[in-house]
Amino acid sequence: MLICPHCRRAVEVTGPLAGRILSCPHCRGAFSAVAPPLPGPATAEPFDFTESAAGGGGTARRPRPPVAGPVLIALSAGSYVVALFLPAVAPLRDSRPGPGWMAFVSCLLALLSPWEWRRDDGTAVMAASWLANPAIWAGWCLAAAGHGRRAACAGAGGVALGLTALIGFRAEVVGQPGYWLWVASAAVLLAAGKACRTR
Repeated sequence: MLICPHCRRAVEVTGPLAGRILSCPHCRGAFSAVAPPLPGPATAEPFDFTESAAGGGGTARRPRPPVAGPVLIALSAGSYVVALFLPAVAPLRDSRPGPGWMAFVSCLLALLSPWEWRRDDGTAVMAASWLANPAIWAGWCLAAAGHGRRAACAGAGGVALGLTALIGFRAEVVGQPGYWLWVASAAVLLAAGKACRTR
């Protein structure tokens, strides 16, 4: 009984075949029939043969445990949702700070009103800071799909776009926990992308 190095399934062989090239009946991959290795020490670690089996000439490497990436993605999503309900912008008309969802809607309306961007009231800054939201959403999707490098780039873009609110609305957002948690959700996404960086 041999193990195919391509599909990792058992291949039953009969007779002395040492040194011969066999074809796997499951995946049709060719491999050399060798005697099974002698039992090694109990501390032997598993290897990922996907690179070398693909013919890329790579070396066997130890698989990375996939725990940090999904945990950080969940932490990013959770902090984003909580930020929608925390105070995110200082009061403009009434006495209470506005929650994150109000800032979300206000900035979205600014984004959808490009004719207002010429005014000197920070409408363009509001529109730019809102664009951090789709960057964060795209980063979650990319990280969940295993595109860690792209998710990290989306997280970095989310942080940069989120911080643009400090340009025109520093006094309104600097002391608000919802704003900082929202920016932190993009920063955690950046870390999640680096943790699950595969493609």
